[in-house]
Amino acid sequence: MANYKPKNKNTMTKIIPFITKHWYLPVFVVLLVGYLWKKKKVEPVNKDDSANIALSAKGVKDRAAQDVYKSITAQVAEGLGTAYSWYNPFRWLEDDKKVYEILKDLSIQDFSIVKKLYFETYAKGRDLSTDLANVLDDKYYAMLKNK
Repeated sequence: MANYKPKNKNTMTKIIPFITKHWYLPVFVVLLVGYLWKKKKVEPVNKDDSANIALSAKGVKDRAAQDVYKSITAQVAEGLGTAYSWYNPFRWLEDDKKVYEILKDLSIQDFSIVKKLYFETYAKGRDLSTDLANVLDDKYYAMLKNK
């Protein structure tokens, strides 16, 4: 045991001077990885085009009516907090009274259009009825006729 020499005795003493001498290499690698990561992300689909396709499928051809449905659905998604990503603090904030005021006067046909638009465009795969049951306060949920 007296003659034992560790193989990597000076590993850290070799790495630190190399990094201080060639500091631009780690910086370049970090910037390259960041650029490639950003480039890899998929561009979001234009919500307006997606909403127009969903509304046309439901038979809504009038431009003014399409704008009204898009506005209603966007306000509902924002009021429930589902329009935001999971890490966005606005997702934790809800405006239950605003959502109730928007949805209380909708007919069943209008609610079905808003529900489809909510699912396909503004909340990406979330069901409006389920979100209303889970997120909306009990007193507002009980007063809603369209669920």
